[in-house]
Amino acid sequence: MVGDIKCVHVVPVGTSLLGNVARSSSLGGRVRELGFEGWDRWSPDDPRQETLCERRSEVHGLLREFLDSSRYEASAELYPLNMALNRFGCVRERSLVILYSTNTCNSRIAREALADFLRREGFEVVEKEIIAIRSQEDFDNGLVSILDEVIEEIIKWRDSGARVYVNATPGFKAEVSFLVIASLMSCVDGVYYSHESFRELVVLPGLPLAIRGEFLEKLRYFEEPREPSEAEEIIGSSEILRDLLLRGLIQRKDGKYMIREWIKKIISVSPTKCL
Repeated sequence: MVGDIKCVHVVPVGTSLLGNVARSSSLGGRVRELGFEGWDRWSPDDPRQETLCERRSEVHGLLREFLDSSRYEASAELYPLNMALNRFGCVRERSLVILYSTNTCNSRIAREALADFLRREGFEVVEKEIIAIRSQEDFDNGLVSILDEVIEEIIKWRDSGARVYVNATPGFKAEVSFLVIASLMSCVDGVYYSHESFRELVVLPGLPLAIRGEFLEKLRYFEEPREPSEAEEIIGSSEILRDLLLRGLIQRKDGKYMIREWIKKIISVSPTKCL
């Protein structure tokens, strides 16, 4: 498959498909009959998530019916993707779509339905799952999960010679913002977005980003926890230490300074030659 793929589209999956089905005049009543009102806005810990998982077969049929009738208008994942194919000259049969969702049932079911539709349309599809961010404590783990599951795929496909694009329209804003930053550091060819008000494709250039050398050198000191006095001595001043802390690049935990896990992960990802 690797040699045949010329375009790769990384697409975070939100729950717009579920919301559109619920608002549909033909299918919205069936969503209400199932007791799934507001299913596109459920929190990760909503008890109805488990019920949704138990009825996934029935729900898949409902979503498939909606996708077959609405097609690329069905969700925030599909509409920009379809426009991007024409914009970038991508052929479906030689395009790979990487769909990633959180591990909550509503997001997972939306991903599975979209993957089924895209495969029937002729795309190669890879499905990925990241950790849902349920609290501030989960935030770093969620970002590390994006790096593990998605960014390494971007680097792999870039190295194979494929053009890689990120669809920044769907998904949850904090994770998507991080995905865009991390993907630019991984040398994607472009990031695209479709605004719901004017429904045109906006393309952000794939400008390669990198951590400044002086920051990179300092951050590596904190791959091991450092006592405050040791940290100031290594860095050279309390002001620089405070700057790293305020930027969110390091954290203070159990009285010691250390690099945040997602920062540690991102500087360990093998760089790709962008230009």
